[in-house]
Amino acid sequence: AGAALRAADPGTGARGAAAQRGGDGAVVRDQSWSAGFRICQETLRVTEVDEGTLLLSIRPGDAACAVGTTPTTTYEDYRALAYGLSEFPLTLHRPVLPKQVAELKALLWPSMAETEDGLLSFLS
Repeated sequence: AGAALRAADPGTGARGAAAQRGGDGAVVRDQSWSAGFRICQETLRVTEVDEGTLLLSIRPGDAACAVGTTPTTTYEDYRALAYGLSEFPLTLHRPVLPKQVAELKALLWPSMAETEDGLLSFLS
């Protein structure tokens, strides 16, 4: 019923970073050899996650950016590194949404406001 993504070792400090990026861990294929998700060959973005999959934190829109320590910039990279393996380490990148950026700006720079022309200015 889907693959599993094992959380990164908490001792490495990677877990906090993993949550921000979308996740790091080992994908374990299920009995039917499914990794539990589909990837767009043009963008390396996850397009679908199988219902019932055990993948931790993977969602549509995440992008595969490395298998093991090797970056993946093309589908051919991803395929060469991940296909044929029953388990493989995967690093995902999660895009930041405009709403999240606005919330972060308000938190970090409460005296900064966006003007009508889209420029940022400091309020006195």
